[in-house]
Parts: sequence; C-alpha cells; structure tokens
Amino acid sequence: MDRVPNLNPEQSVGAWVTADYRLAALFERHGIDFCCGGDKPLTTACAEHGVSPGPCWTRFAR
Repeated sequence: MDRVPNLNPEQSVGAWVTADYRLAALFERHGIDFCCGGDKPLTTACAEHGVSPGPCWTRFAR
C-alpha cells in the first residue's frame, strides 16, 4: 500500500478507505462501518467494536 504521511488514527474511517480502498475489507471483517458511519475517527470506531486501531495503521503503513 502506498503510504500517505498525513493520515492518522484520529481521521475518519471514510478517509482511511478513500486513501486505500483495500482497507474496506479489514473494516468489514471487524464490523466497522466505513460508509454511513464513515465520519467517525478510526480510534472511536475501533473502540466501539473492541479492536485496536494498530492493525489498520500497520497495514496502511506498509
């Protein structure tokens, strides 16, 4: 995945998917809504679903 230096875990889930559409599958696997609920920060969405934002960040940073 291409790295986008200004993307951070406090940005919306929708912004993450816009930056790399392949993250949609990861969010779907964890039940994180990136469409209608895509305005939530990644950290908030992950906390609501009991997952760490680390896997998203690690996958994106590769």
